[in-house]
Order: sequence, then C-alpha cells, then structure tokens
Amino acid sequence: MKTREEIVEIVELLARNEQALADLYTSYSEKFPDFKLWTFLRKEEEDHFHLVISIKDNVEDGSVDFSDMHFSVKTITMAIEQVLNELKIVENGGRTLGKAIKFALKLESSMLEKNFLNYFSSDDPELEKVLVQLRTDTKSHQNILEKALDEYLKEKEYNSFENIVKRINNE
Repeated sequence: MKTREEIVEIVELLARNEQALADLYTSYSEKFPDFKLWTFLRKEEEDHFHLVISIKDNVEDGSVDFSDMHFSVKTITMAIEQVLNELKIVENGGRTLGKAIKFALKLESSMLEKNFLNYFSSDDPELEKVLVQLRTDTKSHQNILEKALDEYLKEKEYNSFENIVKRINNE
C-alpha cells in the first residue's frame, strides 16, 4: 500500500501531465490554427489540471482513496516525458497535422488504457462527480480525435493527386 505522501506525489504528477497536455495542445493550435479542436482540447486539459489539483487537497485530508493496482510514479513520469518530447518536435517544426492528431489520440487512449483516473474513489458525491467528469472527458477526447483522424484521412485521400486526376478525367 502506498503512503499518503506517495499518493500526493502521484496526484501532483497527474496534474503535471494535464498541464503538459494543455501545453502541447497550445503548441498544436499555434502550428495548425485552422484546426479549432486544439483550442477546445487545451481548455479542457487546463480545466482537468485544476480538477486534479483539487483532488490533491482531498488526498491530503484523506477523503479520497487510492487503490494500489500496479500504478507507479514511473508510469506517469514516462507519459509526461512523451508529451514533453512531442512538444520539442512541434517546436522544431517537425509535425504534420495528421501526425499531431494521431499522437494526441494515442495519448488520450493511453490515459484510458492505463486507467490513470480509475485508481481514485471517494464517498464524497461532489468529489466522485469530479472523478467521473475527468474519466468522461478523456473518453470524449478519444472519440473526438478518432473522428478527426478519420475526417483528416478521408480528406487527404480525397485530395490525393490520383483522386484529383480521376475527378478531372470524369468531368
């Protein structure tokens, strides 16, 4: 079983991860200003940062429980490092819109697959609402990004050289 200090450290890292995601989506929105989804996701991640920080206070006072199921500081630290590395790539101009969408989808899916937010529970209904909102929003982000990737790939296919030539030849 983790100590309260270890749990607080994990919550702080989760908050740092949310802020790193907000920073990444800010960078994406600057690089791809016509793709408005980045602004929405940035705002959501900033909200999540504040929600996770509020959980930290509840962990410190004992009103949030933490289940100890194979969750480590290393896991969340690696997730943060992944985001920070992507930020460097974007800042150096090395990312296309398609790759940005794929990377964001991978991050949001990973948060769900690793169950980062499922290790917390509370008897406090208001706090449980916060936890449910974080889980629901992350699933929503995954769904939105899946749709965005699908649309991006359809548009890319539609605008491929071969398809343009086919459409011209059929006119």
